[in-house]
Amino acid sequence: MAKVLFAQPNMGWQWDALTEACGVNKVALVAANRCREAEDRINSLAPEVVVCALNFPDGDWRRMLQMAKEAKTPANVIVVSQHEDVPLYVTAMESGAYDFATLQTSTNDLSWILRSAIDNAEKSRAAKRAEAISSA
Repeated sequence: MAKVLFAQPNMGWQWDALTEACGVNKVALVAANRCREAEDRINSLAPEVVVCALNFPDGDWRRMLQMAKEAKTPANVIVVSQHEDVPLYVTAMESGAYDFATLQTSTNDLSWILRSAIDNAEKSRAAKRAEAISSA
């Protein structure tokens, strides 16, 4: 079963669209509220996707993106903003985010984004495994 890490600083806050999108896509949803906790979960659980807020007490979305890229098993990152922000969207995408969403993103759209990110991660991981086998 695919895993999605929802990294956001306020554990009392739940994004209903993400919960529903994970249910639609039949994926496990785990949470972290600090970058350090997210790093531990990225390394121990190897989620296919990290959905992250912009800011944390110990870092921001850039740090989350770096951790997900540098993990033993890299994950795709979807950056989430409370509001539409085109310059931030461009910066996030140029920095290597898989996608960008806002709290206003519909459940249907988020389900599609999530499924695409999971499929991409699974294909990338399969290609790396095949490459490692062929070079061994």
